[in-house]
Amino acid sequence: MNEKTVLEFIDRINARDVEGIIRFLSDDHVFIDAQGNEFKGKDRLRKGWAEYFVLFPDYNIAVEDILLKENLVVVFGYASATYKGFTADPTNYWRLPAAWKGLTGKEKIKLRQVYADYALISEIIEKNK
Repeated sequence: MNEKTVLEFIDRINARDVEGIIRFLSDDHVFIDAQGNEFKGKDRLRKGWAEYFVLFPDYNIAVEDILLKENLVVVFGYASATYKGFTADPTNYWRLPAAWKGLTGKEKIKLRQVYADYALISEIIEKNK
């Protein structure tokens, strides 16, 4: 996988294009979130992304660096979003440094893992229950 393909995948995330995201995933894809929860398979990821974009309709990844080595991809940058689009309260917005690790197969992403401090996001969700 090359840098252009990685940026195209992130572009689909930033566009909140669930089907576009799914096209980059292998059939046996595994996603591990920042809390260590594992989600497997395209169908589960399709549902997961759709649900995530309801919670965070303006979710965005800002890339600072990309490292590529054989089938390993590491992206460093920032993730940001507003909880359920509640923009009237600026405390519902978050922006955090994050890293994403990906393992690729034949031009598809087999594993994607997020590394970020999820505490602020959890606080915002809890506050709005």
